[in-house]
Amino acid sequence: IFPSSTGMQRAFTQADDRIVFSSGNKNLRVHVDGGMDSSLKLPAFSGSQQDMLALPDGRIAAAYQSNTGPSGRRVHYLLANGVADPAWPSFFYATGAAVQTMIQPEGHVMLGQSIGTGNLFLRLLTNGIVDTSFNPNGAGPQWISDGKVRVLHAQVDGRILIGGEFDKVNSVLVSRMARLNSDGILDTAFRLNTAPTGNYFSRLGAVYNIL
Repeated sequence: IFPSSTGMQRAFTQADDRIVFSSGNKNLRVHVDGGMDSSLKLPAFSGSQQDMLALPDGRIAAAYQSNTGPSGRRVHYLLANGVADPAWPSFFYATGAAVQTMIQPEGHVMLGQSIGTGNLFLRLLTNGIVDTSFNPNGAGPQWISDGKVRVLHAQVDGRILIGGEFDKVNSVLVSRMARLNSDGILDTAFRLNTAPTGNYFSRLGAVYNIL
């Protein structure tokens, strides 16, 4: 069903228990009994898909890296059948080189944007505008350095884990993995011990996945 070069990259369950599978530009949906559902009509994404999520009200949000025109993220908000939702227009957010994207349950988009030796880490509202209430002391974006954000993971309590090769979050020394509170402020109570000796993380070069 999916190309052997990519395989299935993500799956999620909708409110009616139907399951959506996606890989790159290919998406399909199955019924509860495993039968194919041909009623899903997702748009053709002209780029590499980064994240797709069923929102609590049954709609679907999809983000992908655009391969045409300026570099950036395109985000679509869709009805449960895959048709564009007129209430939430799709938007384009131009970036130099986006690294990771994660869609939150309320439809906001978390985005790591590569700039020079670091990343701007920010949250976009459903209209594509930077959310300045996220990391309020920094007016929205955070500076992650030196290195990139490689993975994002939302906890059930609303806090966000970020992993990669970075050493600092907004000039605070935090190596390889950090946790942000739901408002984007760094959770200083969470810290991996990456000291040279005496712990499991002493040789941790980068974090690429968080389960």
